[in-house]
Amino acid sequence: MTLYRCSAHGDSPSGRPWSFSFGVLSSASVATVEAAWSSELSAAWTDGTHGLETLFPTGVTVTLARTDQLAVVHIGAVDKLRVTGVADDVLTLAGTSTAAGLPEQNAVLVSLRTLTPGREGRGRIRLPAPDETIVTAGELGLTQATRVSTAIEALRASMGAAGHSIVLITGKLTTLGTPVGATRVVTSVETDRIIRTVRMRNKSRTAIYA
Repeated sequence: MTLYRCSAHGDSPSGRPWSFSFGVLSSASVATVEAAWSSELSAAWTDGTHGLETLFPTGVTVTLARTDQLAVVHIGAVDKLRVTGVADDVLTLAGTSTAAGLPEQNAVLVSLRTLTPGREGRGRIRLPAPDETIVTAGELGLTQATRVSTAIEALRASMGAAGHSIVLITGKLTTLGTPVGATRVVTSVETDRIIRTVRMRNKSRTAIYA
């Protein structure tokens, strides 16, 4: 089985980039995994029943689906993950809400759960800042949060059904001794209704002085 990192990339209304990624474990080629990822990402965004597109302003776009093939390499005395192959597809997806969005450093947090207890058994992805009208006092509406969970769960299940399991991948040796490249299969997802702040989305911007 081969390790992959499947990522989605897009832009916020100002042009500031955003992204999220999943670990994937599969016996297929990087091209095959990418084809599935691109298709399922598009479906999660546009599905008429639970698609994510309705939750984001029209200025929020998804422009690229990318799959990196990964391998564990030994550098000095340390194991590291390195990219050994890449496949990608250009996408032209966008939000459909005509309302303004929240400030772009905000994010919708989706937690990834495995059967492993504790911090090593949890992961997360961060979606872009949503339509401001679906957030009250910093809290995403229940209907909208459920829509996010349904969309991401459908993506997870569809990838798994195609033989590409979404997993958490250990990126560095942990204090518990879990080695680099170890995987834990994601079994469920949950959406945090509290809107979170991604400081790196703000820190990465070049200063603008007046």
